[in-house]
Amino acid sequence: MSYRGSAIKVLTWGTIGVNVAVFAKWNIFVDLRDHATGRVLKRGEPGYLQARAKHDYAMFDKFTLSKHNIDQGRWYTTLTSAISHRDFVHLLFNMFVFKQAADVASFIGLSPLRFTLLGLGSALGGSAGALYDKNRCIRNGEPDIPSLGASGMVQGMLVATMFAAPWLPMSVMFIPVEISYRTAVLGFIAWDMYNLHSEVTSGKRQETSVKPSPPSTPLSPRSFGSRHSAIPKNPSPAPPEPPASKSNSIHKPLQKSRKSPTIKKRP
Repeated sequence: MSYRGSAIKVLTWGTIGVNVAVFAKWNIFVDLRDHATGRVLKRGEPGYLQARAKHDYAMFDKFTLSKHNIDQGRWYTTLTSAISHRDFVHLLFNMFVFKQAADVASFIGLSPLRFTLLGLGSALGGSAGALYDKNRCIRNGEPDIPSLGASGMVQGMLVATMFAAPWLPMSVMFIPVEISYRTAVLGFIAWDMYNLHSEVTSGKRQETSVKPSPPSTPLSPRSFGSRHSAIPKNPSPAPPEPPASKSNSIHKPLQKSRKSPTIKKRP
């Protein structure tokens, strides 16, 4: 394996590892200590719900994207929300698609620096588009719903690599024939946008649906990916075995319930 391929592999698995670590912080390594005694509280004990709520407060402040967080000066959440997943299926889908996009990036000869800039730029573009959409929703009287997930980064990478290798053959799950990489990516985005349209027309914001950045936003992840120019193409006429299918990534909005003691109430 070439230096570029090895470096991208390290960056890919490092990114996946960071996402898994944040997921574990949401769900596994929860600080439930009684700070007066230092003892870890168990479910049902006095103070357990307060300790759990305090942990969730900190996670919502540090690892979700919302207008409230930006207004409080937490601009770093434009990046940290892109490595944050609270649901395992959400994490699994996003990391699966990210790995496939990274495999294509390695195949076309993307340098480690360009790979890093593409990921960061796509994440920031996705956050910018999401904030644009949040401001629009708030002006329409809708609540400021925190969101998280790697969909912005993933979609930016998909679009950028699609322009570099549009005809790369792909084997997509549940489809018995090979299709081009371009068809797979455009189909994924079309399905993504259909879900968003269904949410808007139904008036419901489903927890399992995708909430992508608006396609008309100048800094949306898809537009950033399409502007990431000068990606070298692999001159080899015989491509290796293509990456596996693209599954839906989920940028899952988190509705904070006023009834739940574990969810922070925003002012």
